[in-house]
Amino acid sequence: MRGIGLLNRPRAKACPALANLRRYGEIVRERAVLRKLVAASDEIATAAFNPQGRPVSQILDESESKIFKIGEEGSRSRQGFLSMDTLVVQLIDRVNELH
Repeated sequence: MRGIGLLNRPRAKACPALANLRRYGEIVRERAVLRKLVAASDEIATAAFNPQGRPVSQILDESESKIFKIGEEGSRSRQGFLSMDTLVVQLIDRVNELH
């Protein structure tokens, strides 16, 4: 089915994947946090195995900062998704503001 016929299909049949879109976005966000944790853990392990004359307290402080930063970024992104109508209105207002 193509063109106008596609547009005439009932929404319930046309959008089953949209029901999972929010969950997919959450999974993508969670995986991003996990990747950041792995990267930070690698940096922390490298610093622990090769302190390069730095005191343990400094390495510990840097390690804590890296982990807390990931936690703060994750909590900010948990604010949730915005609906498209809200985003479109904000976008139109911003475009009108700029022109």
